[in-house]
Amino acid sequence: MELVLVIEEVHKIMKMKKIQLMKKQTLMIKKMHQMMKMKKIQLLKQQTLKIQLLKKQTLAMEEKRIFLGKLRLHKKSLKTKTQKKT
Repeated sequence: MELVLVIEEVHKIMKMKKIQLMKKQTLMIKKMHQMMKMKKIQLLKQQTLKIQLLKKQTLAMEEKRIFLGKLRLHKKSLKTKTQKKT
């Protein structure tokens, strides 16, 4: 009879340990998902910053191109004015 009680007690303990282990695993999985989500958010932020930087660089290059084009036109107009005077 005592052996049966001991076996039942051992089963209870094993069941409790199994439940604890499952809780730990579940918690670890949740933490992992949260970490992955945070990593994904961080990557998205980095990509957004890179895109913004590229847009700024592109805009600056376009402004420079326009400025140089206007400067070239201005130089041409000065040349034609000096040629007309002579």
